[in-house]
Amino acid sequence: MPTSLDGLTIERDGDSFALSGREWEGSITARSCYQAEDGAEYFYPSPFEASF
Repeated sequence: MPTSLDGLTIERDGDSFALSGREWEGSITARSCYQAEDGAEYFYPSPFEASF
């Protein structure tokens, strides 16, 4: 996965999620998918940290 996800699109694809963006694409097999967007720096804590 790239660290910059410009133009991120996530679509359910059977048992996985298809991801795409500007000049890249891939897939992830996962039970669920959550997203959050903020202006924090790269090393700031994740907004999902409490759910791990």
